[in-house]
Amino acid sequence: MPTFACVVLVDPRGWVLLQERDEHAPIDPECWGMCGGHVEPGEGLEEAAHRELEEETGLRLDPGALRHHATYDVFHEHYGSVDPVHVYVGAVDLTDADVECHEGRRIVFVDPATVPRLRLTHSAAAALPDLLGSEAHRELRWRAHGPTTYACVALVDGRGRVLLQERDEHAPVAPETWSFPGGGLEPGESYADAARRELAEETGVELALDDLRRVGAGPHAVAVSAEGPEASFEVWAARTDVTDDEVECREGRQMVFVDPDHARTLPLSRATAVVLPGFLTSDLYRELTA
Repeated sequence: MPTFACVVLVDPRGWVLLQERDEHAPIDPECWGMCGGHVEPGEGLEEAAHRELEEETGLRLDPGALRHHATYDVFHEHYGSVDPVHVYVGAVDLTDADVECHEGRRIVFVDPATVPRLRLTHSAAAALPDLLGSEAHRELRWRAHGPTTYACVALVDGRGRVLLQERDEHAPVAPETWSFPGGGLEPGESYADAARRELAEETGVELALDDLRRVGAGPHAVAVSAEGPEASFEVWAARTDVTDDEVECREGRQMVFVDPDHARTLPLSRATAVVLPGFLTSDLYRELTA
């Protein structure tokens, strides 16, 4: 019984590398499928995945760049048997221009939204619906994206409430969560300057640099996950006299001041979950709300 090792690579957009097979393919001709092929006698599964990927695309990935995702039992009409197909996945910051097509009509990155409309190989039809849209797929996308840096603002009003944004389903990072206003640093920008700029862009609230107090001694960190990429970030706190009516919601569902006890119960973004609980019990918070 033949054994197969296949590979799905994910780029920073979340698109997946697929091969359009031609009419000469012995298995599933004229279909879209994963790169891969037979595991040779005495060959390890991961070794076979790397070899097949390089043979078909010219891509030579570092050891450990691929990880096993799942194994599927797939019927191959060409052999008249049900065979194990071991699927390996990896994250890459590559484009179509980096990929050579050594087999089939073309090998390109494909938008997951278009995959249901494609005629898929039996292996791809088993593996892709399980992978696309999963936490594993989202994590691979953010792993391909690479590390990032950003800054946030913990804005506190006179009643001790903290300004939070309810993110909607379209947010690329941490959708459907609550978070501090904030965003990525621009080239040459400091954390404090980014915090002020992002707050103004998202809420219309402008602060002077002297208004800000850094939360903690230095940058915080989060690891890559399905919610977002590996990141270093700082949170800067300030007191304000503005009210909900004076805050503009330019991003997400709503931007409102939230009572601390209620804030602790909300589904928080990664950065906010790292900082908010400690901030609400800190000397800095007590000073801002005195």
